[in-house]
Amino acid sequence: MTINTENMVSITETNQNFSRVARLVDRTGAAVVLKNNVPRYIILDFAQIKNEEFASTNEALISARKLLKKHLPAFQEIEKKINHGVHEGKKKSPTRKYRVHKV
Repeated sequence: MTINTENMVSITETNQNFSRVARLVDRTGAAVVLKNNVPRYIILDFAQIKNEEFASTNEALISARKLLKKHLPAFQEIEKKINHGVHEGKKKSPTRKYRVHKV
């Protein structure tokens, strides 16, 4: 994230004139609030947060798919053991079957 110096406002100004800061966020997407001349807070447009969450979810799904694909043989072996009642020495019900789906 790049910080535009025009988007920096003091905490005092934010306290006294929040509507101006809100308009700044509407126009630019973010504002950096300074406390003692040090960046302390960021005010973001809510739409940006939703986009970031969506990107994070997609990245997590991609990583999960890669991990599952990499270890698919191990998961398939576990599947066989569970379905054949070998897992942890306990006999599983023959009506309950588990399947590993290819990604």
